[in-house]
Amino acid sequence: GVLAPLGKYADQKKTVWRGVALGCSMLLLIALSVILALRACPQAIAQELPMLALASAVNPALAYVYGALLLAAMFGTSLSSLVAVTTLLGQKFPKVEENRGKATALMGGAAALGSLVGFGELISVLYPMFGYLSGVFLLFMMSHYLWCRRQEKERVQESCQ
Repeated sequence: GVLAPLGKYADQKKTVWRGVALGCSMLLLIALSVILALRACPQAIAQELPMLALASAVNPALAYVYGALLLAAMFGTSLSSLVAVTTLLGQKFPKVEENRGKATALMGGAAALGSLVGFGELISVLYPMFGYLSGVFLLFMMSHYLWCRRQEKERVQESCQ
């Protein structure tokens, strides 16, 4: 969803769908790998970062390698999300586009401050909050759809009379 505004820069629609399919396939493969690994070592599930605990249980040196890869993955994800959000806000609000550098720095700073809270605490607050907001969003989206459908039926009835 965060990368959706960048889809308009793709050469063909087929490229966007291939990217979506590839991304979904990779996420599914990663999720299955994590689930299978944690089934092999269930005591790691109780840790705040279970896969890091699992890597440490296999070999302490592997924990450092996994930790470095995890930090690189978090940095890459945050950077791509920051660029996509800045692009989306720039499309919606001209002031953001005019001050793109400042907006990016401000959002990056806010994200860095948010990261100091701690992963477990942040997820324990944000995950349920986004779940509830998504439910409300779906209800509003459904009611808007029904409203638009009703308006369309009224227009058709008026044009027939």
